[in-house]
Amino acid sequence: MYNWAVLNENNEVTNWYSCVTQQKVDIQIPDDIDLNNIIGMVWNGSEFVEKSKTVDELKVEKLDELKDYVNNQKTLMESKYSDITIGSFEDKRKEALAWKIDSTAVTPYVDMLCTKADGTVDANYRALLLDAILAKVTGVAQLEAYEDVTRTAINTCTTQAELDAIIIG
Repeated sequence: MYNWAVLNENNEVTNWYSCVTQQKVDIQIPDDIDLNNIIGMVWNGSEFVEKSKTVDELKVEKLDELKDYVNNQKTLMESKYSDITIGSFEDKRKEALAWKIDSTAVTPYVDMLCTKADGTVDANYRALLLDAILAKVTGVAQLEAYEDVTRTAINTCTTQAELDAIIIG
């Protein structure tokens, strides 16, 4: 049962009320209880105990943990690249995926990076660069897939034990 207190101007408890009945209740708080240190706690009839979090509150915490983990991993992946390079990831990704499907696909951005001094495209370097881009894309895709699967698992949990079984990272 949850109760709430009415405080006077000195933050001293003057009355307790039941959250269920909204009627005044008689609660004897032991003198050794510091009422300033009971935020997030509830009176169980004989002592203050930590308020249990609901499964929904625990889900929010777990989803925040997942979001932080994924963001940290993406930051770690991107820390190796300049902002200009990061800005071109999507173009390179599209070209690399098109090349994976059809090795004769037009890849102007990648070709520009592989052009030799004489104006020709170094085919070996082009293939190597496209493979590297695909590896990067695969890493990001795996991270995003992990995030999606884990988010779904978290959202389907109905108990704290199920949530506790999900390890992030």
